[in-house]
Amino acid sequence: MSFQHTTQLRDGITYHQLINSRTDESISLIPELGGTIASIRLQATGAPKEWLVFDDADKVRTNPLFRGRFLFPFNDRIPKARYTFDGTTHQLPVNSPDDGSAIHGFLHQMPMRIADVRTDEDAASMRLEARIAPTDFPGYPFAIQLAITYVLDAKGVTLRFDIANPSQRPVPFALGWHPYFALDTEATTLMASYERFVEVDDALLPTRQLLPTAQTPLDFSCGQPLEGMSVDLGFTAPADGITRLRHRDAQLEIHQDTALFPYTQLYIPEDGRSIAIEPITAATNSFNFQELGLRVLDAGQSVQGAVRIRCHTP
Repeated sequence: MSFQHTTQLRDGITYHQLINSRTDESISLIPELGGTIASIRLQATGAPKEWLVFDDADKVRTNPLFRGRFLFPFNDRIPKARYTFDGTTHQLPVNSPDDGSAIHGFLHQMPMRIADVRTDEDAASMRLEARIAPTDFPGYPFAIQLAITYVLDAKGVTLRFDIANPSQRPVPFALGWHPYFALDTEATTLMASYERFVEVDDALLPTRQLLPTAQTPLDFSCGQPLEGMSVDLGFTAPADGITRLRHRDAQLEIHQDTALFPYTQLYIPEDGRSIAIEPITAATNSFNFQELGLRVLDAGQSVQGAVRIRCHTP
């Protein structure tokens, strides 16, 4: 069979691989750590290329930069770990001691249930499911469900998301994915039609203003080299939903369904080895400012969307 599912135990953590045995392309994920994606290998010139930068083995559990993690039921920072919803103020646990905020939700520390695995001549897929109950986490007294289906086929990798409210009350949420894509040893170019960026203050918190990228250093519409660049900002999603990362031997495309993911966060860490290109449903602090993208599911409601990773050679 051309597509396979395997497992590997490393340092006490079980990694699941979906593999295309014809091309050696693969995706590696960790259900016990919120479905974290550790590796994406897709064809470049002549051989598969590792597109992600992931944690060193001794940091996979400590999770210093949230590499490959899914951010749910909120993404990025909630200042002072406090928000108000439907007239009630809630206090979340602080997990960013430097600034006293709550960041990136709870899913990254939760196991996800393997609900389905399929392999055949055309694709390999795995569906993971998680449910947060009203009593699971202080400050989030809501019930919400998330399913992620990972698919590897001849086109590349697809992530399908299904978020549902199983309760009888409205539920707020935000969702993001935090992959760090490798930068080439030579110049890497980023191209995307982000029309506006989220203005932030000195603490990198949104001012609630969206400003145009045109005629600024943040205009990536014609492609811009990333060498020496520093960025940690949210943008409105590309008009066509596609962010293109061009290396000398291949181009990676990150397609996000803009109906579910209307924003993209960019972040280049200090070491300059990678860039986080994050499809997100909402900008930072949307739990306090709903106009920044907070989603609210009514009783019994659900929403779906996808992110697709494609690789093209010159």
